[in-house]
Amino acid sequence: MWERDFKSLIMGKSLKLFGLFVLLVSLRLSAAKAQYPTDSASIYLMTATPGEELYSAWGHSAIRVSSPSIGYDIIYNYGTFDFSTPNFYTKFTFGRLLYFLSKTSFEDFTYEYRMTGQGLYQQKLNLTNKEKWQLVNKLETNHLPENRYYRYDFFRDNCATRIRDIVEKSVDGKIVYDATFIKKPESFRQLLEESLVSSPWTAFGMDLMMGKGADSIAGLRDYMFLPAHYKSLYLNAKIVSNGGSHFLAEAPVQLLPVVLELPKPNKVTSPAFICWFAFLIVLGCSIWGYKKNRHAQWFDIILFSITGIIGLLLLALALETWHSVMLKNMNIVWLNPLNVIVATSLLLKKQPNWHRKLMFALGILIAMFIPVSFIFQQQIPAAAYALMGVLVVRVVKMVVKSA
Repeated sequence: MWERDFKSLIMGKSLKLFGLFVLLVSLRLSAAKAQYPTDSASIYLMTATPGEELYSAWGHSAIRVSSPSIGYDIIYNYGTFDFSTPNFYTKFTFGRLLYFLSKTSFEDFTYEYRMTGQGLYQQKLNLTNKEKWQLVNKLETNHLPENRYYRYDFFRDNCATRIRDIVEKSVDGKIVYDATFIKKPESFRQLLEESLVSSPWTAFGMDLMMGKGADSIAGLRDYMFLPAHYKSLYLNAKIVSNGGSHFLAEAPVQLLPVVLELPKPNKVTSPAFICWFAFLIVLGCSIWGYKKNRHAQWFDIILFSITGIIGLLLLALALETWHSVMLKNMNIVWLNPLNVIVATSLLLKKQPNWHRKLMFALGILIAMFIPVSFIFQQQIPAAAYALMGVLVVRVVKMVVKSA
């Protein structure tokens, strides 16, 4: 009896030890596979062309690690976010939305762009085996749950700049970019708008939301926040070390053609044309209304409510946003939060005594802002001046009416 119990105990422990051995071997193989030990592995910079959705309007960058000998073909993607995040749009607007590094198969990654019709390019990186291992090891470390999340900054910390930074840290030497790439100095705002030619109203809205930080001149490395420029800069970039130098990447190879046709800009439907046309209509109707003693107060309530609400948003961004480019926004002078008070007072049967004084002050402020704005370091869109004109016309109309 004792001998049988002893044998059972020994067999039980042996089975546990064998199971532990199998588990350790499996983990060892998985870790080795994740670090891709083969010399035949290749690393590519992946670049997608712009898409229809706002988040894809500037294209996308990712890293592909391909090792056919062990069946490893994975995309590392720093541009992942979760639409189901509570208060998604609020967090996105105020710079509190967390993006994260995700891993997906090459097949699933390319399938998405086949569905959207976006083009897809890859550039093979000319890295040594040691540099490849260092890069993949850093990517795997970044992918750990405690490391994968980061606060997205469109200009300085996004899907492209994260790859740029991790590649720079993985090479044995220094990456030198082609300084002749910049033909003329451009601001972040100008670079941003280059990709929004087919979406002028989106560009106009972003112009109103961004402050003077967006008008600072971008440096050479700053250009790489845009995937298309990142791809172009990699073409002539070199890794320089004590042993000499060599090109960082090969020429881009197109994997998927551009099927998506983005709308072409139409001057008649552009913000500048529409807003200036609206200004002329409002000016004409206001003069006619003054002569006929018809004041269209409903229009003023809507106008000052909308501009005031936008002003409150700009004020909230100035106080709470983590997006540096949304700070010091001079548009708050004419998109004034006080416009909400004006709209509210217009709902009353009889406006209070301070109403006319407030209107007069706002009118003077906007009228002075128009010429002074040209000396600001912040670019004001042309369509905005038309809307300022609308506000001034309606302020003058109300002040004259209440005189």
